[in-house]
Amino acid sequence: MLALPRRGGAVALQAKSFPAAELSGTPDAEWAQRVYKRVFAEKVSAPAGGRLYAYAGIAMHEAVVPGIEGGKSLSGQVTDLPAMPAIDETLAYDWIASLAGTMSVVVPGIFPGSADTQTAVQLLRDQQVNARKREVDADIVDRSVAYGESVGKLIMDWEAKDNAKEAHDKGTAYVIPAGQLDAYVLTTANTKPVEPFWGTVRV
Repeated sequence: MLALPRRGGAVALQAKSFPAAELSGTPDAEWAQRVYKRVFAEKVSAPAGGRLYAYAGIAMHEAVVPGIEGGKSLSGQVTDLPAMPAIDETLAYDWIASLAGTMSVVVPGIFPGSADTQTAVQLLRDQQVNARKREVDADIVDRSVAYGESVGKLIMDWEAKDNAKEAHDKGTAYVIPAGQLDAYVLTTANTKPVEPFWGTVRV
């Protein structure tokens, strides 16, 4: 079934997805900035912050890669990342809406328990989805958001098994062994080691 997107004020029939390369990169930057601001606001440590940026980057890639000509999923390339859901090749998708769906699942998932993050994510999702519905048929947008959400859920299932929580919990009780000053060199006096077991997190 053909849809009626509105692009630049002109109405045109759309029988297939517009390539991701034809769409603005601003929504991706907005999500990246949202993650950065939450890392800063929640005072996430450098090792833990690097992990969150990695998940956000992978999620953004997987949300839009079906719309990239010759694009390849990171599944099978990144350790244990499962195969992503397949799109219906007979239907049209909007990759900005797919991105919004994916990131609205992943960002709250990597910042669990933060009400401020939930609010910030919902606001950006609503802004992007509503903007796309002014440009693209609502059915395409809704289908794309749902696809993105399915990608996000798979990524969060994968994220839950990387041993980060266990490494962090173990690290909070870590004490440098007496007489083994070379076990961990502190760069600032009267501080504690930061994530001393982070090397056990899946990479």
